[in-house]
Amino acid sequence: MDPSIACLQEVDNLNSWMALFRELQYVYLYCQHPLKQHGCCIIYKKNLFDLSGYTEVDLDEEGSLEGSDSPPASGFTKTMAQVIALRWKERPEQGLVISNHHLFWPPLAAYEKLRQTCVILEKCVSIGSLRQWPILMCGDSAVYSSMTGSPVGEDGRKELDIIPKYYFPQEGEDREALMDEEDKKKLKLISPQALLDRMASLPRATSAYGRYVEMDPAASNDWSVSGEPRWTNYTEWKGTLDYIFQVENENAKSLVLESVLQLPTEDIMRPGLPNDQWGSDHLCLMARYAMDDENGQRGGEEDVNGV
Repeated sequence: MDPSIACLQEVDNLNSWMALFRELQYVYLYCQHPLKQHGCCIIYKKNLFDLSGYTEVDLDEEGSLEGSDSPPASGFTKTMAQVIALRWKERPEQGLVISNHHLFWPPLAAYEKLRQTCVILEKCVSIGSLRQWPILMCGDSAVYSSMTGSPVGEDGRKELDIIPKYYFPQEGEDREALMDEEDKKKLKLISPQALLDRMASLPRATSAYGRYVEMDPAASNDWSVSGEPRWTNYTEWKGTLDYIFQVENENAKSLVLESVLQLPTEDIMRPGLPNDQWGSDHLCLMARYAMDDENGQRGGEEDVNGV
């Protein structure tokens, strides 16, 4: 694989990768919360793209900064995201806006995952509209319904109401404690319905792997989401967490999905990941896109490695 752009999460030991990135003619941008041992990294081919803009988003601070319109965080999560704008050298008037993220992971953090997704999507839409470029969002995202515009079921709505009082309990703090309405008011949290409405006001997104089971029916089962593969994470917990989303903004039609990378079969992943054949607990997603100009003329093809 030789992707034009790659979005990597949970990257540690960056120094051991820098020389390889340079050897393969990649520019790299790395983002890490100061209290974490790993971070997110975007790499792109320097012969194909010029950097037009870049921002690192502290998802805990967004909403509390002066002048910020983002919804406030429900707690301290040590979570960062990257948003990059890349100008295509072949056609300098065209480019891509791409986000790279690893959302807060605890199962009882449904509200915070949705809030973080909303913050990132709003950043991407703002930058994409300014440049009139298409948008891709890459990484783990446990808010598939809200991203794609699918209805959020009753169980999903109930999960949004459950917010832990402490995400990282200290000594003497109750690990099982949940926020009450007074706790939520102190943090100025918006309601789950207001958060869903805010997401609904933003452009929807289409998953690159959303029709994957048509290509590989063995990757489906009764609990697969839409046409997504059965899993992108294969450990004690098995399921789909990772996506390459194309945001359906006004410039989305210029970016055309052509193909996706086939995922390994289950026998390769047993008994679990990582193993001798696969070095991560997540599967690698990769999509090939073509860029059309304003006249519909097809340009070069770009491979985006999402995870």
